[in-house]
Amino acid sequence: MTKLGIQMQGMDNEIALLAAGPFGKKINPPTEDPFPNTRTIIRVYMDDNASNDLIRQGAAGGRAWADFVAPYMRPWVHAVETWNEPSGEFLFQVAGRKQLTEATLGYLEIAHARGWRSVVGNFSVGQPPLDAWHTFLPFIQVMQPGDLLGVHEYGWPTMLKDTESRDGILEGWLCLRYRKAIRILSDLGYCPQIFIGECGLDRLLVNPIPGGWQEMPHPGNLEERRQEYWNQLCWYDDRLAEDEQVVGAVPFTAAPSSPWDTYIIDKQLATWMHDRP
Repeated sequence: MTKLGIQMQGMDNEIALLAAGPFGKKINPPTEDPFPNTRTIIRVYMDDNASNDLIRQGAAGGRAWADFVAPYMRPWVHAVETWNEPSGEFLFQVAGRKQLTEATLGYLEIAHARGWRSVVGNFSVGQPPLDAWHTFLPFIQVMQPGDLLGVHEYGWPTMLKDTESRDGILEGWLCLRYRKAIRILSDLGYCPQIFIGECGLDRLLVNPIPGGWQEMPHPGNLEERRQEYWNQLCWYDDRLAEDEQVVGAVPFTAAPSSPWDTYIIDKQLATWMHDRP
């Protein structure tokens, strides 16, 4: 069964009804469940500067994050993400990694007490550095059943770029990077379930101007690009099916806002995802 689900920035009821994967994801969720036919993961937007300030507060910042998302924890919410794509000091500096770990632990203490499922980490494409997983082990150790480890994976100009075989298993530095995390964490004795909260094609990997599948350098017209993108998503979905730890993945994004228009999961792509075995 496909592990691909629908992610939405805005709201498109027609596409939401096509969600058939294990999970849908909604940014800034409405009052009513946007995905009545599947489980819903939510992300509540906070400006990066404000989010980073909370992380720097360690455990106190994590507790503040729990208070921030609390108004959105409606009965239909399956799980809520913590801060989106922590970067810079929180990935590459010892003190920053410690702050992120302590903030996540502070958040999880409240989340578990309130009975919430959570998606922690939510690391950007190509992150975190592989040696950081040892630092983040304390919050992975306290994850409860239902909690998920979040990562984002993109490629450009193809999702197959920068993959390599390791002992007969295909891994990647961008897409399929999660397999490196599985290997490292398994060696340490931990096997958290993984949710890929964003994936697809992203020109930002090589260019400061956003661009999704509609901006692919080839093939020539929109229909051909859509088909090629779908072929790559199917390839990715087939790899996900090989890993029981991966519970779902949501390509970025349906109902996009500017400047993410060219990343759109349109009705045709959503229909193909719905109809995929």
